[in-house]
Amino acid sequence: MKRFPIFLILVLAVAYPAMARRVMWGVQAGWDARRLTLKSDLYRASNHTGWFLGPQASLQFANDYLALDASLLYNQRNMDFEERETKALHEHDLSYLVIPLNLRFTFRLGKPLGIYVATGPQWRRFLNRGRHIRLEDDVNVRLDPGTLSWNVGAGFDFFGHLKLGFTYNFGIDDECWKQSVSEQIRRFDIKKNSCQVSLTCLF
Repeated sequence: MKRFPIFLILVLAVAYPAMARRVMWGVQAGWDARRLTLKSDLYRASNHTGWFLGPQASLQFANDYLALDASLLYNQRNMDFEERETKALHEHDLSYLVIPLNLRFTFRLGKPLGIYVATGPQWRRFLNRGRHIRLEDDVNVRLDPGTLSWNVGAGFDFFGHLKLGFTYNFGIDDECWKQSVSEQIRRFDIKKNSCQVSLTCLF
């Protein structure tokens, strides 16, 4: 499963540019959030939120109604833990490389405005050194370095160049966060699914 995104990217990179009517380049930026649940007598946790930014290539087919969007995104997420007794805050900034491949179909509502739906796989790679978040000497959380998920989204297209999108991301692989061996944290769970809001400008 881990090798599937790389294989898919290679196939699309060879096959689809030859069939595309044109290729548009642009920049995508946005915000995402994932629910974090922590069952512990010592700590409380905030939701897992972050931002992403990177280039996008859009292969246009069928008079621009159908397109394949491929992005290479830098994703940074913050996750904070607070000690219940002392109120001490443990802040963690986590970096990822994210590669989404979305097939998009646009319904035109006249020349300036369109509504689109999109779906496709997404691969996420953890970039930080080490694979643990340490709270104390005997309290840490282990990470899986890579995960595969699936995007389903919709949004608005303005003049064929500016896109405002809303995406729901479904996890496919096992959750990338795993509870360490510690009695101080009885349950640690980050939901596999996440919500994203993005803005894309194509040229």
